[in-house]
Amino acid sequence: MSRSVVAAAAVVAGLLVAGDAFACSCVRVDRARVIAEAEVAFHGVIVDTHRSADGRSVVARVRVLASIKGRPPRHVAVTSVDVPGLCGYPLRRGAELDFAG
Repeated sequence: MSRSVVAAAAVVAGLLVAGDAFACSCVRVDRARVIAEAEVAFHGVIVDTHRSADGRSVVARVRVLASIKGRPPRHVAVTSVDVPGLCGYPLRRGAELDFAG
């Protein structure tokens, strides 16, 4: 899988970190199902972040620490709205999270 495909998939940050909760309490997901349906899943650390061009999202560069499923590239771009009310997930430098997409 190419790096751009993984980035374009907007790997959902934090989707797996909270177990059943996905970014906010309004959406519930099953961790095993998310991994089963994802092409790639991995554990990574957020290396740096910046605002998207329109200022509505945060883009994080994530260094892959361990593959859970598939063969992720060494670094992946992850995007999330940074507004909890919109079910975004706060992407903070240094955080270690599981990702799937």
